[in-house]
Amino acid sequence: MIGGLISLFGGTAFRWLMGEALGLFKAHQDHSHEMAMVRLNMEMEQQRSELRKAEVQAAADAGIKIVEAQAEAAHQGLMDQAWLSAVQGIDKPSGIGWIDGFNKLIRPELAQVSILLLAGHAIWPNVVHLEGVVLEVVCGVLGLFIGGRIQSTGR
Repeated sequence: MIGGLISLFGGTAFRWLMGEALGLFKAHQDHSHEMAMVRLNMEMEQQRSELRKAEVQAAADAGIKIVEAQAEAAHQGLMDQAWLSAVQGIDKPSGIGWIDGFNKLIRPELAQVSILLLAGHAIWPNVVHLEGVVLEVVCGVLGLFIGGRIQSTGR
């Protein structure tokens, strides 16, 4: 009988101790799992936050680039308008005879010299050097003369 009681209480105690040990082990696993989920959620929120920050930065950069492009377009429009005004005033007589005569002579003469320089450079590049400012002046003179002719003839 005593052996039966020891067996009864021993088995009960063993089951109780094993249940408690398994409960503690299970609670530890649950706690570890919960902590891993919290860490994972924090990492995901951090990644979402970084993505949102990158999106906001990209939108801000795009907005800045749009404003810069609009400013550049407005500046270019003003420069084009100034150039057009300057070209339109070329053919207007000043009212002083010798200045108007010189103006009518110099533009065609500069165009002829520019054409000769370009032809000379094309035929004899070792002899006629068109570089830097000289090349820019020659091209500017031809552009002014041809632009003035196109405007005055309406073609």
